[in-house]
Amino acid sequence: MKTRGQRIGWLLMLAGMLVALRWGSKAETIYQGPDNFNYVRIVEVKKDRGPFAHPAVIPAGELERVLLELEYVKPGLLPFSKGGSKERELFPQADAAQLAPFLSQALAQADLSQWVEFSWKTTRRRAQASFLVKYLVHDGVLFVKDGRLQIAFRNIGYEEILETDMLSRLDPLRSYSGMYDLVLPPLGQWPAPNLDAQGEPARRNWIAIPLDTLAQIPEPVAAPAGGEAQEPAVLPPSPPPSPRSAEARLQELKKLLDQDLITQEDYDRKKQEILDEF
Repeated sequence: MKTRGQRIGWLLMLAGMLVALRWGSKAETIYQGPDNFNYVRIVEVKKDRGPFAHPAVIPAGELERVLLELEYVKPGLLPFSKGGSKERELFPQADAAQLAPFLSQALAQADLSQWVEFSWKTTRRRAQASFLVKYLVHDGVLFVKDGRLQIAFRNIGYEEILETDMLSRLDPLRSYSGMYDLVLPPLGQWPAPNLDAQGEPARRNWIAIPLDTLAQIPEPVAAPAGGEAQEPAVLPPSPPPSPRSAEARLQELKKLLDQDLITQEDYDRKKQEILDEF
């Protein structure tokens, strides 16, 4: 007797097979990791997707900086800071440094009818319990068209512990049903084909960055020798909050936790920040 999750998995796998038949199955592997979650491939797609501006020469260093700029967020959560719900990086610096050269090689080898498919597994550690590790998978497609480097994700923040056949295999330019959205980077754009009648993005999994701005993306800030953090700039001290306002903030924070709108980890961290202000 198949479980509901298994049935959904089989349906998604069947949809992926149909999409593959529609696009074509010609593929060249640039990199294949030890499992099914890490790979970079050149794949031939339907003519209506191209023609692409391939082969494209984009240095690995520029692609690494692009990957480091990418962040994602879970929409619909109530904010508990001025910046809204917490934004998370897609690719830690070590992962971006490993993935970027393979993407650069794939773009240089692709032709007018091919784009680059990628998948990468990243590691996340809980801030207050570093021995707890969670593996997240991000996958999608990469191509150059209309003078822009374009990246569209099929899956963002997919947990490796789930079955692999639960991954979406659909065309990320037409469909996206993930629980996380991309955050538009400073030099990024929502591609015109992905905009609705009001000019808003129809799906927040697809971004484009003009090629002539790639060199403007700043270099990542490297940790100083010895692993010691640099001293922050000295700012004028802000007046401490009153006990009443702090109490109200803690009560509101507890209410968010009780309603399962934030995690215990988020609650503990924000609570400590409020207490540290005294």
